[in-house]
Amino acid sequence: VLNRVSEHFEKESALNRKVKSAMTSPIITIVIMIAITIGLIMGVLPTFAGMFEGTGVELPGITQFLLNFADFLKKYIIYVILTIAVVVFALSAYIRTPAGRLQKDTLMMRMPLFGPITLKTVASRFTRTFSTLLASGVPMLQCLEITSRVAGNAVAEVKLKEVSEAVRNGMPLGQSLDRSGLFPPMVVQMTIIGEETGSVDALLTKVAEFYDQEVDIAVGNLTAAITPMITVALAVVVCMILLAVMLPMAKMMEIM
Repeated sequence: VLNRVSEHFEKESALNRKVKSAMTSPIITIVIMIAITIGLIMGVLPTFAGMFEGTGVELPGITQFLLNFADFLKKYIIYVILTIAVVVFALSAYIRTPAGRLQKDTLMMRMPLFGPITLKTVASRFTRTFSTLLASGVPMLQCLEITSRVAGNAVAEVKLKEVSEAVRNGMPLGQSLDRSGLFPPMVVQMTIIGEETGSVDALLTKVAEFYDQEVDIAVGNLTAAITPMITVALAVVVCMILLAVMLPMAKMMEIM
């Protein structure tokens, strides 16, 4: 039993690291991209603005817009940073509340890129925790109650409490999981087969291993999808800044 529990916590820790990396890496990359963009706008454009002044060249719309934006940031950068900090703090505080956690986890499950990772993580965590407890001799209802408390997801916690109540009222576990609408067909089908053969713990252990691999694949897909998107976005921003500089210079060359 101790070996099984130890293995469970090792795999749970590895799963948490993968999911945390998948969720935080894109955010860090986007923040860096925004910082680079602001640095270019505030550092590069004003240098050329002095060259354009007094030449009589009418600045293109994109150049004037970016110069106005750079001027705005120089004047109000402190207020912008403070506003962002307050918004981030308020959102962080709200997410720590039960309603905030539920809303955040519901949103994560519905997002195109993060949804598959979230759902597969829930399936992996449930099947591993439930099978470990069941194989250790813990009664099924108690397994469900414990699993709901350590689900790591507010939506899964609510759904597993509903599953526990349904099982308490006599509904088979597989049918209860199916009715919850939270778990993939494989989890439901293997649970039903396990109930019929008396091997729920063994089958769900195999399912947990399968979804561990699925989480790895989903994390790889997320990275593969987001990296080009961020690269393209940064390229577009750089091209806009280049245009804002080159168009007035081309007009100056025509005048000369």
